[in-house]
Amino acid sequence: EGPPASGKSLIGEILQKYVDTCEFVIGSQTSKAGLFELLSTKRPAIIIIDEIDKITNSDDLSVLLSLMASGYIRRVKGDSISDIIHLDTRVMAMCNRISKSMKAELLSRFLKFKLKEYSKDEFIEVCKNCILLDIESDEEIADYIAREVWNIDQDIRTAVAIARLGSDSIEEVKENIEIYKEYQE
Repeated sequence: EGPPASGKSLIGEILQKYVDTCEFVIGSQTSKAGLFELLSTKRPAIIIIDEIDKITNSDDLSVLLSLMASGYIRRVKGDSISDIIHLDTRVMAMCNRISKSMKAELLSRFLKFKLKEYSKDEFIEVCKNCILLDIESDEEIADYIAREVWNIDQDIRTAVAIARLGSDSIEEVKENIEIYKEYQE
């Protein structure tokens, strides 16, 4: 749990990028059969759920509860269980704030960590690392982007997006940042 732009989603995205047996889903985009199908088909070692507080489908919640409690997922059709699948899947989830509407039995299955907002130095360091992991960039350029974005909106995604626009020189980055500032609203 943590404020917007504290890097929660980026952690998940980076894990998915570098861990072959990892799946990343967004809670607000899960569907009735989606979570069961994803887990039963791909059998990931890790499933990362961004915006877990946005999962409203009771079937998806039941799948998560069962997986986290017993390691099994079940598909129920009518009055009987049609599929029982054992998985060795770990669940990692994130949200901006733990909602009072989230089920206590789901929350009890997680170790909870509350992230704080970054200090300026922490933000710059995290931005630089995210940029350098995402694209091949010069460390000086990554540092420049991070420092400029701190003064714009303090959002790591903004820094990465600016770096993706082109980061061959500080001059090119300065131009991209000025264009972004001019048209951001």
